[in-house]
Amino acid sequence: MLKYFSLFLFRIYGWKVEGSMPKHIKKSIVVAGPHTSNFDFLFAMAGFYTLKLPVKYLLKKDWLDNFS
Repeated sequence: MLKYFSLFLFRIYGWKVEGSMPKHIKKSIVVAGPHTSNFDFLFAMAGFYTLKLPVKYLLKKDWLDNFS
């Protein structure tokens, strides 16, 4: 259900997701950017759902600025 909602969201905004993760890769780090608004979270999650990627952690750069 979330995959189809994500595809619908991308279609409304004129975006599309291309490609896939290679099957032999067990772990990876995926960076979604450029983080210009708080809606980037929505589009990043929609991309992950579309590609069927399980997301364990998701942080916005602003959350990390206090640690530098």
